Amino acid sequence: MVNITITNQFGDCQPPTLSLTNISDDITVSSIGILIENQFKCLKAEYDDQRDPAEKFVLYCGTKMLEGEHQVGDYNTAGLPELTFYLYERRFIKVSVKVVRYFMCCGVFFNPALNSLFARKLSIELLDQETVLKLKNTILEQMENYTNRSGEHLSLETLRLVNQRFLVEDNLQQLKDINEGKDLSLTLLVPCQYRARSKASSAGSGKAAGETEAEAEDDGSASSKSVGDIPVVTVSAPGDSAETALNEAAADADSVSGDAKN
Repeated sequence: MVNITITNQFGDCQPPTLSLTNISDDITVSSIGILIENQFKCLKAEYDDQRDPAEKFVLYCGTKMLEGEHQVGDYNTAGLPELTFYLYERRFIKVSVKVVRYFMCCGVFFNPALNSLFARKLSIELLDQETVLKLKNTILEQMENYTNRSGEHLSLETLRLVNQRFLVEDNLQQLKDINEGKDLSLTLLVPCQYRARSKASSAGSGKAAGETEAEAEDDGSASSKSVGDIPVVTVSAPGDSAETALNEAAADADSVSGDAKN
């Protein structure tokens, strides 16, 4: 059993805190939302929000969002007697990201004019409580086919998000704080050496490399065979003529061996 203190940031933030006592570790986060809903109805006479708790509530433990189907015990692996959750209203922010390739000169970002005209656009929807880091990771997932000539994928270090000509550099900043909780329109600067590459072309390159290697192995084995396969001459003749013929055959074999080595 565990006691849970809820710091209320929902609606008018009243009451500031809620207390849930003797909560089983087996209870789900969705059930916690129902308990919070019941407390609101008891403590606030004017409360008339008819939305489902799972639709309007979102709970956090620190910076980690609690999933509705998970149990309280999943977030209390240390077995603490008391936990603190933060309650927010479930709101989503739509983020439009324009992907622009750039190159840098003298500390200034430049991008080709045609590149801006045909720039790729991403549409992402995230909770307003999520951070810039979460947004960047989501972008990386959608742009996993972007690589440079060495086959290296985009990383957090190569992503540069721009909001109204200012770089968004604080990965811990919440999305709702960037534009006062409104939808976002951002520009993503990607180094010029990175571009979208299809998996088929990558597989084709790997296949070609494999075929080249196989051909090289075949050539090597053929060379080994040409050196090792020295003809053997068998002569059957009576008396001295047979001995002379054998000596001549041995001389011919030595001559062939020398030519193969050369």
